[in-house]
Amino acid sequence: MSAAATQEERETRPFHNLRPEIPDIAKLKFWDKIRIFRRVLSWVKPYRFFLFLMLVLTFIEVGLGMIDPFLNQIIIDDVLVQGDRDLLHVLFGVMIGLFLIRTVYGFFAHYISFYMMGRINFDMRVKYFKHLENLSLRFYEQNPLAEIAHTENNNLPQVQQFVVTSLNDLAGHVLGLVTGVVILFTIHFNLALFSILSLPLWVLFTNYFTNKLAPMEQEMNEQMVRLKNVFFQFVMGTSLVKACNQGAFERKRYFGELCNMGLTNVRLMVWSHLFHIVVGSISVLSGAFVLWYGGLQVIDGNLTIGQLIAFTMFLGKLLGPVSALLNYWQSMNPICVAALRVFAVWDLPYEIQDREEPIRLRNYKGYVEFHDISFAYEPGEEVLKRISFEVLPGEMVAFCGPSGSGKSTIAKLVMRFYDPTAGQIFIDGFDLKDLKYSDYLDQVGIVFQRPFLFEDTIANNILYGRPSAAPDEVVRAAKLARAHDFIAKLPRGYDTMMGSLESGLSGGQIQRLNIARIILRDPKILILDEATSALDTETEMQIKAGLDYLMQGRTSIVIAHRLSTIVDADKIVVLDRGEIREVGNHQELMAKRGIYYGLYQKSSGEEGPGLE
Repeated sequence: MSAAATQEERETRPFHNLRPEIPDIAKLKFWDKIRIFRRVLSWVKPYRFFLFLMLVLTFIEVGLGMIDPFLNQIIIDDVLVQGDRDLLHVLFGVMIGLFLIRTVYGFFAHYISFYMMGRINFDMRVKYFKHLENLSLRFYEQNPLAEIAHTENNNLPQVQQFVVTSLNDLAGHVLGLVTGVVILFTIHFNLALFSILSLPLWVLFTNYFTNKLAPMEQEMNEQMVRLKNVFFQFVMGTSLVKACNQGAFERKRYFGELCNMGLTNVRLMVWSHLFHIVVGSISVLSGAFVLWYGGLQVIDGNLTIGQLIAFTMFLGKLLGPVSALLNYWQSMNPICVAALRVFAVWDLPYEIQDREEPIRLRNYKGYVEFHDISFAYEPGEEVLKRISFEVLPGEMVAFCGPSGSGKSTIAKLVMRFYDPTAGQIFIDGFDLKDLKYSDYLDQVGIVFQRPFLFEDTIANNILYGRPSAAPDEVVRAAKLARAHDFIAKLPRGYDTMMGSLESGLSGGQIQRLNIARIILRDPKILILDEATSALDTETEMQIKAGLDYLMQGRTSIVIAHRLSTIVDADKIVVLDRGEIREVGNHQELMAKRGIYYGLYQKSSGEEGPGLE
C-alpha cells in the first residue's frame, strides 16, 4: 500500500469507528502480499547507502564461499591422485587465507546489518508510538488494552526483524542460487539439469502448504490477542473477581481461550511438520539421485571423483539457498499477519489535528463558549443536542443532571478529546479547531473522577503536570493540595515509589496528589469531572480546601455528582437527555422548583420531584 493510498484512506475513513480493520489473509492474492512487503521494506529507504554496502560485502562473502568446492576438486584430482605435495601446501595456504578474508568480510557485513536493524527498530517504534499518541481518545475507548499491547509487543518486532534480516540473507541466497546453478551446469550439464528438476516440486508443495497454513496462522494470532485480553481484564479487575468470588469463572474463561489456542497451535504444528517432511523428502531423493547418476558418470569416465564431490558440494550450497527462499515464501504468511495488524492501526485517521497554519495565542484569558453544539459517539445517537452556553474568564460554571445527560461529554469537548459533530467551540473568541492544540492543552487542566498515578515516585507524579518545576514548587503544590502532611509521613517521603495499584494510599490521598499535579500545572481553564463523586463525604471535605484554591482566579467547569459541591457556583447548567433545561445560580434554580430543585432534594435525602 502506497503512502498516498494510506493518506487517502485516513482522510475518508469515518472517525466514529477506530477499530483496526484487518483483512482475511486467506482472501489476499499473491500481489496483495507483495504490496504489503513493499510497504514493509520502505523502512529501509533512509539507509540505502548502508544497504548497498551490506549487499556488496554479502556478495563478496558468497562469492568467496563458492571457491571451496573447486579447491576440494583440485585437492582430490590433482593433489591426492597425482601426489603433488607442493600444490597441497599452496592450496592449504589459500584455504586459510580465504577463511580469514571471508571472516572479516562477514563480520563487517553483519555489523552493518545489526546497525541497520537497530536503527530501523528505533525508527519504527518511535513513529508507531507517536502515531498512538496522536490518535484520539476514541481509539483507546474502542480497543482493548491487550490488543494495543499485542500489536506493539509482538507484531511490530516481527515486522522489524524481517525488514533487515530478509534483505541481508535474501540477497545472499539469491546470489548463491544463481551462482550455484551456473557452476553446476559448467561441471556437468545433464547432471545439473536432472538435479534442478526437483525445484518445481519444491515450489509447488511450498505454495500448497503456505496457502494451507495462512488461515491457521492468522487464527492463532487472533486467539493470542483474545487470550491476552482475558488475562489483562483479570489482572486489572482482580479486586472485583475476588469480591464476587468469580475466580472459578475467570479460570474457566482463561482455560477455554487457552485450549482453543492450543488446538489451533497443534493443527499448525502438524501441518508445518508435514510440510518439512515433504520438502525434506524431496531434498533427500534429489541428493540420492545425484549420487546414483553421478556415480555412473564417474564409472563411465565422463566425470572425475573430484568433480563429483565438487558437484555435490555446490548442490548442497544450492539447496541451502533454495530451502531458505522457500522458507521466506512460507514466512510471508506470519509476516503478512503481523504487518496487517500493524498497518491496520497505522492507517487509522487522526481525529484531532491542527490546521495547516494554526493560531498561537500568547496569553489565554479563559473565555469558553459553546455555540449550537451537537455531538454523537455513534452516528444517529446524539449525546448533546444543539446546546449553547458561555463561561466567562474566572467564572465557575457547574453542570449537573441525571446519569447519561451528557455532562462528562462536555468536559471531553472542552479538552478537545473529541470534536463536536456540529456547532463551534470558542476559546477567547477563536474557534478551538483553529488554535494550536498543544498550546491550548498547556492552558487546560482536568481533575478526573478516577485519578491515575504512574509507577514512579510521588515527586515525579506531581512533576508530570509541569516537568520543569523546581523541587520547592512541588512541595508548595502538595501543601496547597493538602497532601504534604501524609507524604512527609511516608518512609521515603516524596521519593516513595507508587505501584500500579497505588497500594497503601487512600482514594482521597491519591486524588490530592492529582490536585497537586494540576496546581503545579497552573492552567487558565480548569475542569473538575466529578472529582469527588468516588469519595466519602469526610474525605471530600478534606480535599475541598485544595479544590477551592485550585479554582481561585481560573475559569472553572465543574461536572457535578453531588450538588452540595456546586451551591457556590456562579452559574449552574442543568442537562437532561443532551439538552439544556435550566440555567441559573443555586438560589434561582431552587426558587424555580424544577429539575434542579428535585435533584437537590434527592441529593440532600429529602423528597422532591426529581428525575428517575
